[in-house]
Amino acid sequence: MALKSPYCTISEANSYLSSSDVWSSLGNSEKSTHLTNGRYFIDSMYTCSGIDETTPQEEFKYANAQLALYDANTSIYTVSENGNLALTLKKVKAGSVESTKEYSRFVSSGGSKNIIDNYPMITSVLSEFCTLTGNGASSISTAHLVRS
Repeated sequence: MALKSPYCTISEANSYLSSSDVWSSLGNSEKSTHLTNGRYFIDSMYTCSGIDETTPQEEFKYANAQLALYDANTSIYTVSENGNLALTLKKVKAGSVESTKEYSRFVSSGGSKNIIDNYPMITSVLSEFCTLTGNGASSISTAHLVRS
């Protein structure tokens, strides 16, 4: 099985994320892993058309880089225990025992069903080419049958 290549190269991501200390501190292997996670997240959460797989548009590269940074910070696949909300802040303190968890609260309307939009900035960046479908849950594929 061959993994898909990220939409964004490490070099491009370094440029997009040049002001991030978290991103700058990662090695190339870690960056590659986070970029790959971002690519798979885009492919699983959005239905896109008009994408050029060989030379992806800037929107896909930028979105891929931003998702890689989110993944490096908190993991884009960490969700709440009682829903599908992305973890945006986790704080643990050992001294006087303190624990804080904060989840994204954005909801986007997709068709007739509300979909939790954990990354509305990504949805906005990709809006020219993609629709948030939440792993295909709100989209129904149809095909026309031709009888001969």
